[in-house]
Amino acid sequence: MRERAPKPAGKAPDEAALREAALAHLARFAATEAGLRRVLQRRVDRWAKRAQAEGQDPSIIAPAAATARALAAQVAQRMASAGAVDDAAFAESRARRLARSGRSRRAIAAHLAGKGVAREVAA
Repeated sequence: MRERAPKPAGKAPDEAALREAALAHLARFAATEAGLRRVLQRRVDRWAKRAQAEGQDPSIIAPAAATARALAAQVAQRMASAGAVDDAAFAESRARRLARSGRSRRAIAAHLAGKGVAREVAA
């Protein structure tokens, strides 16, 4: 089996690219605001790793990555305020599924906390 050539790093993800990535993720998966923020920040981290491997200047990569991480947080917050991400609906649906599978309340609360659902929302 042939290995794929590594994807070129290109420029740092901008707000439009992060918004598209967020919409693509939400089209496939239910997510919380915190979960979406983690997904987008991992995307930025992968870009930074590829850029570093290509030999781009580290003094350019670090500030660009920091800016892109801040944009990722903003995009996740905007998706939540637009209603594309609903932590309460996610918590209700996931808690119901976990309860049906026999999980205890404590286990459900721990799972939801791990997904970034606030304790008040999980209650």
